[in-house]
Amino acid sequence: MTYETSPLSEFKKLKSLNAFILELNSLQTLIQQLTLVTHHIK
Repeated sequence: MTYETSPLSEFKKLKSLNAFILELNSLQTLIQQLTLVTHHIK
């Protein structure tokens, strides 16, 4: 069974990976903001 990676499928993989990284970044920012808020409350 030969599996050929077409440029299109590679591009799609790259895009989904990029989206995943962006999600992670926004999550980290959210967590940082939450931590700041909880520190202010204390």
